[in-house]
Amino acid sequence: MNQALVKMWSKCNWFVVPYLIFVLLGAGIMLSFEKGADILYINALHTPAADSLFKVLTKSVEFPLIVVWMIIVGAFHFRHSLFVAACTVLAGMIVQVLKHFIFTDMARPALFFQQKNNLNFVDGVEILHQHSFPSGHTAAAFSLCLALALIVQNKKIGALLFVTALLVAVSRVYLLQHFFRDVYAGAAVGVFASIATYLVFTQLHLFSSEKEA
Repeated sequence: MNQALVKMWSKCNWFVVPYLIFVLLGAGIMLSFEKGADILYINALHTPAADSLFKVLTKSVEFPLIVVWMIIVGAFHFRHSLFVAACTVLAGMIVQVLKHFIFTDMARPALFFQQKNNLNFVDGVEILHQHSFPSGHTAAAFSLCLALALIVQNKKIGALLFVTALLVAVSRVYLLQHFFRDVYAGAAVGVFASIATYLVFTQLHLFSSEKEA
């Protein structure tokens, strides 16, 4: 197990290190600000360009495009495609259990701030009201991007994948779908799902790459 963790670290440290920094900074944000203060600040920064960018980013980790990623990865290595599928499915299962069985009464920002009239909503985005915690899109983004970082094993690409996952998380706050704590927890679920899946695949000798051959 320790050897597997060391190998994992060597493959994706340019993803994991920024994530650990995010964990520390995020904890500071949650301790320093009241619930919702962060989302009001980000929501006030709306621009047409940001609206379009975050609409695209938030859809990039929805089920149809995850399937596309699986097909692309599978074209190069079938087991890696299974790995991506297992990571995202595990993350999704954990999120659904948390949303519907443990944190069942968590209102989303639109409901939480229903008395405020100065919120900026983005056209074409369906605003949800319940099951806020944790963010499923963020969990999917971090799970998918970490899985890809483990497969690619490239420092620059690993860092880019982290930035992509982080921007998806920001998109969920920007679009008034989640609070910061929701995306913070979603990121943790996604990272946990991919690490746990990697360890299982490694134990079963299902994870391999050309660089290890």
